[in-house]
Amino acid sequence: MAFKLSYEDDTTRKVTQISVSVGDGFPTPVESILDETFLLLPLLLEKTTLERSVRGLSLIGTHLQGISAHVPLKHPIPQIRESLNDDRDLIAKVLAVLEEKIDLPRRLVGINRDVLGAYYFKFGAIRIYWMPITLLSLTTKLSIEAITFVTLAHELAHAYSHVGKDIDGSSWETDHFASRDIELIEGIAQYYAERVCRCVEEKFPDAIKCFEAILAHQANEYTAYKTWVEASSGESMRQFLRSVSERVVRPPLFR
Repeated sequence: MAFKLSYEDDTTRKVTQISVSVGDGFPTPVESILDETFLLLPLLLEKTTLERSVRGLSLIGTHLQGISAHVPLKHPIPQIRESLNDDRDLIAKVLAVLEEKIDLPRRLVGINRDVLGAYYFKFGAIRIYWMPITLLSLTTKLSIEAITFVTLAHELAHAYSHVGKDIDGSSWETDHFASRDIELIEGIAQYYAERVCRCVEEKFPDAIKCFEAILAHQANEYTAYKTWVEASSGESMRQFLRSVSERVVRPPLFR
């Protein structure tokens, strides 16, 4: 990005601090979704267990003959196999409801803003919401660590694009930042969050996998940057950011 949270010239050095905290609770849109799915929430949280159960029942049904040599069976093998098939079909139908009708992961990340974390630009603060992150992890194959990393990268990208200093000490004036189109603000953050995830791919490959998995379900304002000509290179994106932010050089006292 080339913007820094510190600025230094011949007379002054100023560091802009961004606080990062972890918050409890669910944002209001998430609470609404949970209210709708409350009765099935225990099953949603154990979705992986249900998937394994289907495979386990199929495995037992296939090997009943061998099992009967070691485990006393109360009923004939055909009857047991039929019962296992019924159980497997029931679980498969429940999984279909969870995936097709409720689809909690898609609905979570499809909410427009501030579900997993938020950048409070007026206060210079980032908050990460551990409960939605945990819920998303439990209902997908994404790790808590990867979701947290992606969320923090996105929110820090907001902070750096807003208050980060260019080489001349300029930054994005707050009222102007707040007035810009949401697609622009989120697109910039997404672009740099993706670059961060790709930079650590060798050491932490789950980060970019998680980013792409979440991106696949996000609204247009989070995905539109993929079509930006300016996103073709880091330098062109930096110049684009300088242009759209109309960066202001503040007097030393206010830097």
